[in-house]
Amino acid sequence: SVPRTVGQFPFYYNHSATKERARYIDMPATPLYEFGFGLSYTNFTYSNLKLSSQKFTGNITVTVDIKNSGVVAGKEVAELYLSAPSVKLDKPSLELKGFAKTKLLQPG
Repeated sequence: SVPRTVGQFPFYYNHSATKERARYIDMPATPLYEFGFGLSYTNFTYSNLKLSSQKFTGNITVTVDIKNSGVVAGKEVAELYLSAPSVKLDKPSLELKGFAKTKLLQPG
């Protein structure tokens, strides 16, 4: 992620869930550009999300169908974030666990 100004350094997307997030009077506390941000001339639709297991005891495979629903070819960065709101430990509120850049040549 890219912060809006140097006043936001250090900038973490995965701030601790038990600590208060920074607040600013003169700007939003969100990044200028989030991870995976990029210009695309098409749209994408996500569907059919599946987990290999309903219990998080080890490795889990996550699959999703991504469709180019626009009118031109494009690329998409699919990102997987996890959070554990019920955990009492000092854990990040959101963690990036994986990503993949997918080239979807033809719309439809």
